[in-house]
Amino acid sequence: MVEENSKDWKDICRAFYTGDKKSTVVQEVMNAFATVGTDELYRTDSKETENVLRTIGFQITKDGKGWELPTELIVSFEETKNRIRKTCHLEAAEKRRRPLENLIDRYVEEQRKNEREKDFVVDSIFMRKTIESIEKNPGASPFLNGLRACLRDQIGSNRVMRWRFSDAVLTETNDQTFGKEAVRLLCDALDFTPEPTKSIDRDTRTRSWFVSSRISDFNIRRALLELPANRRGFSATGKRDNTDQIRHTRYIESGTCCDSCGFACYRIVSSCCFGTSAN
Repeated sequence: MVEENSKDWKDICRAFYTGDKKSTVVQEVMNAFATVGTDELYRTDSKETENVLRTIGFQITKDGKGWELPTELIVSFEETKNRIRKTCHLEAAEKRRRPLENLIDRYVEEQRKNEREKDFVVDSIFMRKTIESIEKNPGASPFLNGLRACLRDQIGSNRVMRWRFSDAVLTETNDQTFGKEAVRLLCDALDFTPEPTKSIDRDTRTRSWFVSSRISDFNIRRALLELPANRRGFSATGKRDNTDQIRHTRYIESGTCCDSCGFACYRIVSSCCFGTSAN
């Protein structure tokens, strides 16, 4: 019975997790599954939904008051749903990631071809406009906090600082333009050199960004003046927290974590950890 209903249930799950506009039937079937294991019985007046429920294995309760899923199907249905959800999310993430990777690799190629001997001068106006285009995005605060910490550590150092974070920091936001503008900020406004996509860890998608060897401490200080006030972001109440981020950044970098940052931990971990390179 499990195998007989497996394909129909897979189709429902895939339609639910990939469709931009989920059909009413698909939504109702998933609502029905959400009642499994609870005291609530699913009811519907839609004959089409009833037919689909019956096809995938749901049954009318003995008292005829609602729909239920036989016990022998519950575990396999849950496993199938979780597996397809993970697959669909990975596919969607890959789709979002490709344009960003192409953009970054174009910068890598341009920097390789063009001579870059002269000192780099920060264009304050361009930098300010670029920051204004991204700073309202929820992912901007941890990104800009990490950038600030990296630039601060570069001042006075005879080594080139390397900032490492996952590409997901730039792609997993509510704004599709965030990643593009963030890359422009790093490469055009600050002359960072990104690691080529072919060299990054394919599992974590962690990429290194190297501070420009052409940028002086004076210009780094000019850039720091354009960055927004150090902040963790907005709490659930919408209030801004201006507590210093650097201590928190290194606390997370040490391998521990806390829930005081106001953002999903993967964003903080990915965007604020950085190291050094002797290159």
